[in-house]
Amino acid sequence: MLTQPHVRWLLMVLWLLPCAWHDWRTREVPNRLTVPLFLLAWPASYLLYGLSGLWMTAVFFVGTYLMFRAGVMGPADGKMLVALAGVAPEVLPGIILVHAAVAVYLRWLGMPNALVPGAMLYLGGALLTPTLFLA
Repeated sequence: MLTQPHVRWLLMVLWLLPCAWHDWRTREVPNRLTVPLFLLAWPASYLLYGLSGLWMTAVFFVGTYLMFRAGVMGPADGKMLVALAGVAPEVLPGIILVHAAVAVYLRWLGMPNALVPGAMLYLGGALLTPTLFLA
C-alpha cells in the first residue's frame, strides 16, 4: 500500500494539514507533529527506495541543518522537509516550485524578508504535486 505514490501523497497531505494550521496560527509546529514522521522517514526511505532513498534523506537532513544553523529556516521546517524527502520525495518538486513562486511574488511586492509559514508552503506544494507528477 505505501509503495503507491498516490497513497503516500494523501498521507503527506493529511499530515501537513495540521502542521500548516499550527504554523499559520502560532508560527510554530509542535514536535508531536514533526518528530514521529521525521524518525519514520529514515527506515521508510530505505524500505521504499533502498540506499538511494536513504542518501537523499541524509542530504536533505544535512541541507536543512545547515539552513537552520544559518537562521534561514526553523527546526520544524527542517524536520518536515526531511520527512517528505524520506517518505514522499515526489512532492519535493511541487514544494520547491511553490516556495520559489512565493519568494518571487514577495520580492515583486517589495517584501523580500516577509515570513510565510513554511508548513503552508509545503502543503501548497504537496497539493500541487498530483497535477504535475502523479497524474
